[in-house]
Amino acid sequence: MFTCINSFTLAMESEPFSEQEKEIQEILDMMKQSSQSLDTQLFPTIEKEQEKQKVVETEKDKRKRQLEDEIPGNIKRANRRNENKARLKSKLDDLSNKYNEALNLFLAKDYEKAITLFKAIESESGNTDFENFKKGYSQLFIARIYEQQNKYDEALKYFQLARCTRDLSSKKEAEYHLGMFFVNLKKYDEALFYLKSAASKHLELLLWFQVDANYQIGLIYYEQNNYEQALKFLKSIPYHSKEISELINKIDFLSQLIE
Repeated sequence: MFTCINSFTLAMESEPFSEQEKEIQEILDMMKQSSQSLDTQLFPTIEKEQEKQKVVETEKDKRKRQLEDEIPGNIKRANRRNENKARLKSKLDDLSNKYNEALNLFLAKDYEKAITLFKAIESESGNTDFENFKKGYSQLFIARIYEQQNKYDEALKYFQLARCTRDLSSKKEAEYHLGMFFVNLKKYDEALFYLKSAASKHLELLLWFQVDANYQIGLIYYEQNNYEQALKFLKSIPYHSKEISELINKIDFLSQLIE
């Protein structure tokens, strides 16, 4: 009797546990399906991201190796640039020393030695602003030496060379000297052409030769009785010496008489 009661009781108690276990199993199955579905959705995305990351890392490694390979070449190029700068500095220093020596010889009227040095400077290769400046003025001084030696064909040749230089100040001064060259030959049309070009304000500062170019133009027009043009150029001079002021007053008076 004891055994039967216990069996019945156990049977009665096991019935709801079995039902509960079934519900739990269903829930676990649903969770497993949901997890499998989620894995199916996520894994391709994760794999793609991992592949992208591998590509990025590969490119980084590749670029790093490229940069490492380029370092020796970059160092060589930097060394070459530094060597070129050092060579250029040495060349310009040498050019400056030669020019100063030639200028001192010119001022001392040792023209033969001066012209030799100026020609050496003029014949050197190079195209920096500094080199163009020194070459242009070397050609000017060569022309002036030839002019003083009455070698007018040679003087004219070097004045024209200096006029063709890339340095604007030596170009303009060459035009002034060409103008004066033709004034001395009494070829006033040619003189006016060069003097007017020299006097034009292409430079930041009005240099001494531009002031004198205006004065010389005024004198030429005065000698030609063209008082209007004479006054125009004389009055354009920013400061008037006593001589210029007296000339302006004289031309003013003459122009009024004509009127």
